[in-house]
This record gives sequence, C-alpha cells and structure tokens, in this order.
Amino acid sequence: MKKCMLWVIGLGCIVSLSYAQKEPSPAQQVPENVAVNASITLDNVATIDPNEDTTITIKGTIIDAKCVALHKDDMAEFIKTHTKECALKSIEAPGHYIFSEGILYSFDFGSTFLILDFLAEQSGSLRVIVEAKKAGESYSLISIKSQE
Repeated sequence: MKKCMLWVIGLGCIVSLSYAQKEPSPAQQVPENVAVNASITLDNVATIDPNEDTTITIKGTIIDAKCVALHKDDMAEFIKTHTKECALKSIEAPGHYIFSEGILYSFDFGSTFLILDFLAEQSGSLRVIVEAKKAGESYSLISIKSQE
C-alpha cells in the first residue's frame, strides 16, 4: 500500500513538473507589447481621479446665449460693447457664458439664475471674477464678484 501511494505521489510530481515546464500554446501567449500597452493604460487611468477638485477661477465678461449665437464670429470685438441690459434680456435664449482670453466658458442651467441675480443686484460692467467647478461639459458656478 505504501509503495502504491509513493507511486501516485511520484507520478503526480512528475506530471506537475512537466506541465509547468511546457511552453504555452500560441493562443495562450501574450505578446510583449500588449503587456506594455496594458501598463500604460493602467498608468493613465490611475492619474485620473473622479473626485479630483476641478475648481477654477475665471476673469472675464458675462455674455448671454443669444448674443453668443449672433456674434460668434466677432466675439472679442462685440464683448467690448455688450451691455448689462442686453445680458438681462436673455429670455429667448436662456443661458450665460463667461468670455475670457478668447475662450467661451459655458455654465449649467442652475448657474444662469445665479448670474442673473448677480446682474440684477450689481451696477456697472459685466467684467467678473468667477469660481466654478467642472460639471460635465459645462461649469457650475460657485461664486461670482465684480472685477471692479
């Protein structure tokens, strides 16, 4: 009985060793460049933190959606003459933007009401400093104050 057990254990060891040393089939082999690409992908994903604070400060000028649509080709020139009264009358095309250094920053629907409240309470120019948080394709307004 002991000899039988020794034979079974011995055969098991031999089979295990031969299986472990066997070359993987081409279907089981992973090309070296795939492992490198996977490493790069994992590195890139690891640097993106969905909870990362994406708050920015923007110094620019408020412009309403209707004027953005009408003056998209001459925005930099138009913004110099855009008035507070015009920005407050944006009923037909709701939404407000901040134009800063050639970039048009869009804001979510809730931020429009905050911008309108600010415009109604403030006198003077449309030049503002805003703090906003990235919310999908647009920004969500955190705070707004006059540049003056």
